[in-house]
Amino acid sequence: MAKRKPALLLTLGTAIAFITGGSVAYWWLRGQSGLQSPASLPVGIEVIPQNALMTFSVSTSPQQWQTLRSFGTPESQEQVDQLLARWRDRWLSAYDLDFPRDLQAWIGPEMTVAVLPNKAPAASGSVSPDPDPSPGSSPDSPVENGIENDSVLVAILPIIDPLQAEQTLSDRLSDTEPQQEQVYRGVTLQEFVSQTGQSYAAAVFENQFIAIAPSLDVLQTLVDADQANAGIDTVVGYQDALSQTGVEQPFLRLYVNIPEAQAIAATGDPSPLPSAGLSSLSQNQGLAATLTLENQGIRIQTQLWRSAEQATPTITNEITDIAKALPDTTILMLSGSNLRAVWQQYSQEQPEAPPDQPNASPNILHPDALRQGLQAAVGLDLDQDFMSWMTGEFALGVIPIANPTAPDQTSAGVLVIAKASDRSAAEQTLASLDDVMNRRYRFDVSEANVSGETVTTWTQPFSGLTIVRGWLEGDRAFLAIRGAVADTVVPQPQSTLADSSLYQTLTSNDARTNGQFFVNVEQLLNPQAGLPIPPTPDRYTPYVSALQAIGVTTRSQTPQSTLYDIYVMLKQGRTPGPLPEVDASASPAATDPDTPKETSPADDQDGATP
Repeated sequence: MAKRKPALLLTLGTAIAFITGGSVAYWWLRGQSGLQSPASLPVGIEVIPQNALMTFSVSTSPQQWQTLRSFGTPESQEQVDQLLARWRDRWLSAYDLDFPRDLQAWIGPEMTVAVLPNKAPAASGSVSPDPDPSPGSSPDSPVENGIENDSVLVAILPIIDPLQAEQTLSDRLSDTEPQQEQVYRGVTLQEFVSQTGQSYAAAVFENQFIAIAPSLDVLQTLVDADQANAGIDTVVGYQDALSQTGVEQPFLRLYVNIPEAQAIAATGDPSPLPSAGLSSLSQNQGLAATLTLENQGIRIQTQLWRSAEQATPTITNEITDIAKALPDTTILMLSGSNLRAVWQQYSQEQPEAPPDQPNASPNILHPDALRQGLQAAVGLDLDQDFMSWMTGEFALGVIPIANPTAPDQTSAGVLVIAKASDRSAAEQTLASLDDVMNRRYRFDVSEANVSGETVTTWTQPFSGLTIVRGWLEGDRAFLAIRGAVADTVVPQPQSTLADSSLYQTLTSNDARTNGQFFVNVEQLLNPQAGLPIPPTPDRYTPYVSALQAIGVTTRSQTPQSTLYDIYVMLKQGRTPGPLPEVDASASPAATDPDTPKETSPADDQDGATP
């Protein structure tokens, strides 16, 4: 008796067998290469319904996956390889699939996975929680529950070479027949049931791609979306976001349907996305991101967009050189082009207290809580006394300073800079602040001279804490927490953050921005820096140790959209070899209840590709 082939292989192979008379499609698709038009849409995105929670399109290039695996420390590389090996074993080896042998010759430059909401109870035979979870999974994992129980996964495999696909897989179809077959609105759908009772369904759309889903019902929703012209490609803002973040060789392209994901999170059901992250995006309709692998790390270009009804005042993109006011030793900097505009946008985006709970205690970072806190602390109005004149560029920096008690270590202070549009109003507010610090908090307030410049110092007699305030060039008011910080910026440092090669690599070379963020992660976490950084949980330590630095540049595109250019600089690791064989009993993730369960393919046995 002939041996039955695994279900996923049968789904792929039988779907390919549908391709007849595909020569025209072959010659058209054959012209497609690993280079994509920056504005091109992922293949098959038009059949993914608009209510999809998220989609991610990942490169099938072995070279790109090798590049990803080459980053990091030996410890982080080992963790990544273990994760990819578990994905390989779950999604390829378990179904007798080998990427170079069975897929690489005909699959397109990227494949797409969509997460759809599960609006109905699971059908008999559909994918259910794995009775024998793979290493790294946990019955209580929110990702496992959120994706496998309350969401549905659909895979889209582009066919770049239909003839090669049929030739490669036809010899593996031998003795298998579909359990069900139907023609739905002109599209042939087939379903198979594996020996474990799990069902998989597949269909070929116009000889261009294969769609794989848990059941025929799910495939029908794809056909409906396609024929009703109601796919993700028609979502308002989606195609513009892809064009703004597009590159020729993306490694990953991500889309998140924020309202749909929030609706699931609001029900209390497990969600594939963290609820904390979703709450901070509550005013947005969608997120699109493109991840690219570069020589020194990963670049992520992300666009968030809102509906026309949720449009907020645009924060102007200005040419700013405030990084020149900070020394090149700066560990962390957050800057922007207009502090008042940032505050106004932030205030508008935060939810108001429920009508039936007007005195409900807001989050400590809620605008009302910040206003009340400042009023209680110093008796000044945040909007009238501060934001009224803070209409220019601003920066917050963490700067290392010498530690007099430990010469081989450093400590750090904080620097705040804000450009004043009305210096006399600023002087009045700061004079009031001097008075409050003296009368209420018993600071000694006096004038001092720093490198020829007159500054005001607040000194706490008991702790010795010194805070210095004054003015830099260009009507920039500064406040330095730790007196030695003032010495690094008065006068303007000769070696500035803006001139450092690390900063220039991490931040965009487009001078017109409305905000930037920079952090030297390696220096921030260095024990010699003496900074009060909370310890990293053990399971994340290998990944954090692989980071060198992070830079973010933001721009307002329109009143409805904001673009983020993120660069994550990573350490260079060893040249990757074959992926390891996974020993489930030795895997620490196997017993870690917080480790998410893997839900997508990752790599072949040679460790080259997903």
